[in-house]
Amino acid sequence: MKKLFLLLALTFLSAQGLAAGCPDGSEPVKSVSDDGTYFVYNCGGQSSSSSVANSDSKIKAVKYESFVDTNTSSSCKDLDKEFYRSSYNKCSIIAVLDRKPKFSGGHWFKNVWQTSGLLIHRVNKNGNLEIVGAAENIQVETGEKTDRPAQMEIATIEVNTEELGSNSVQVIKNPIVEIPASSIRHVMVDVNQDGVTELVIAGFLEDGRHQDSSWSDVNYIYNFETESYSKFGKPLYSHDFVAGDLDDDGYDEFIDISWNGGHGDDIGVCNGKTLECVYQSHTPNLHTSKTSLSVYPNKKGGILFHNCDKEYLSWCWSEVTYKNGRIQLKPLDKYIASKKPNKEELFINWQGWEQTRKGWVVPGYPTNERFKLISESYLSHQFDMDGDGDFDTATWKENRLCQKSESEKAYQIISQCKPVGEMFFFRNDNGKFTVSDRHEIDPGATIALYNFDINKDGNMDFYALRDEHSTWECNNQINNIFFGNGDGTFRRPSVMEQSKIFGNYGCEIQSYFFDFEGESYRTFFTHKYSKNFSGTRAVYVGVERIGTKAEKAAEEAAEKAKSKTDEDAELAAAIAKRKAEVAAAKAKRLAEEAAKAAETDTVDTEQSAEDEIAAFEAELAAELAEEAAKAAVTDTVDTEQQSVEDEIAAFEAELAAELGQ
Repeated sequence: MKKLFLLLALTFLSAQGLAAGCPDGSEPVKSVSDDGTYFVYNCGGQSSSSSVANSDSKIKAVKYESFVDTNTSSSCKDLDKEFYRSSYNKCSIIAVLDRKPKFSGGHWFKNVWQTSGLLIHRVNKNGNLEIVGAAENIQVETGEKTDRPAQMEIATIEVNTEELGSNSVQVIKNPIVEIPASSIRHVMVDVNQDGVTELVIAGFLEDGRHQDSSWSDVNYIYNFETESYSKFGKPLYSHDFVAGDLDDDGYDEFIDISWNGGHGDDIGVCNGKTLECVYQSHTPNLHTSKTSLSVYPNKKGGILFHNCDKEYLSWCWSEVTYKNGRIQLKPLDKYIASKKPNKEELFINWQGWEQTRKGWVVPGYPTNERFKLISESYLSHQFDMDGDGDFDTATWKENRLCQKSESEKAYQIISQCKPVGEMFFFRNDNGKFTVSDRHEIDPGATIALYNFDINKDGNMDFYALRDEHSTWECNNQINNIFFGNGDGTFRRPSVMEQSKIFGNYGCEIQSYFFDFEGESYRTFFTHKYSKNFSGTRAVYVGVERIGTKAEKAAEEAAEKAKSKTDEDAELAAAIAKRKAEVAAAKAKRLAEEAAKAAETDTVDTEQSAEDEIAAFEAELAAELAEEAAKAAVTDTVDTEQQSVEDEIAAFEAELAAELGQ
């Protein structure tokens, strides 16, 4: 029998590992190349080349006891029923994740996995399915000035899909992995082309520490098979991070884009085969926050989608080429997303800093009471939405509607501003991008965008991963889900339509759809309880196999057949009961008549009454036998019901006539 393995590995990196790309642990010295087009980093006075290279050393994971409850494997139907949605799919809870955060996040946040930033799948070296999740356990207090490393937890669960839906799915305790990284960007790619994927994490230390602290970090590669990690690149404030094979050699290059500001302004371009990184300055029209990359099939280069300006007013598509370790961008198209903001107001951000921010007037209100704050979505996604073989683009425009009293000095950006967004779909027509559809959305806490043919109609669908900050209400499973029409337009499916495809189990946090060995699945994180939590914040990991339309039709037919059998049995019992009641009434009447005859008639008359009772009992037995035979061969319940009702009515009329004699 196959087994399900839970692999949770924990690793600690030293503080020295965060500081440098040089072998001795020192920071490389930055200078300009001879042709003035890129930076050179020298270690110890010697030029190491025009790049910062990855160290080949692998750091083995430190073993810890698993915090996963190993006795919780069960059917998803065993979760809280308040928000349960019935489904024909096979579904099992395969793990429970519960890790107390170092610093409490209020009444709701009691478990680091409640704010997980990654849920995805991979296939391991044995060809088995693994579910991968990641969550950050913040190691600093808000506003703290420190160089303390961050901490990210990575959970990997090997799943036996043949046992889904049962209570016998086995979970085996294994190590936990912790990496001292904070990141908003992860990519799952086969880095070394060995046939299995690794998790690449872009270093980014914006975890609440003071702005005078360094927010820069190196990048990490976690190897699931060896339970070890390695580092590459120099410390950057990696706000955007994309991967793709730009030189068509089979290895994915990495473009590491730092935020334009006080924490570094470089672009690192890392060769996929050597992991050597060359750093160049930002081009005038390339700015961070929503960068995505698609590569051309079977040839070099690709298309980079990005912000054109630092104010997030316009979006650009550029053809990207990779040459001499650097990228070059050729403009393809541009879209003006917003008009230029013309007002400013004072804001207090989530870290308590006061900042003047730009935006627009809300009609009918002074700006110190209502304000439309310019914001940014930070995400885009490229995929073929119309089936023509090229990559189209999806992203959203986000602003915030803010409200406060006139007497308050500044807007509280967390509590007094609500994000509002609009999803844009752009169709790619030979390098020119036109808006093919748009939908108003509530962005919530969306941290990733994915495409998948969820309803199996041959058209690519689109959805957002984790689009709520918390799960108090529990009545919104996936807010931003769109079913494709195959022409670049999309519709938002109703809950009823979704319920015919996948279930809802407990108080769900996030979902991810994928294919494995020719079948479709959904994995999800959920809470067992609804909004009235009973103290626990444990996160349950579920896997649901999405049945085909034919399988669901067969299940529905079987259920209808069983329902008909139950209805037939129930109807036969009702008929028998009514017959018995009628027979009892008639027998009582005959008994009363026989008693009267005994008093006034002769013995011959008494014998006649007994003969009549015997004849009636024989007649009744024959009628019941005939009705049982009819019920066995009747085609529909309606016909049978009408036939029986007619016969009972006739029988009752006969009885009434007799009683009236």
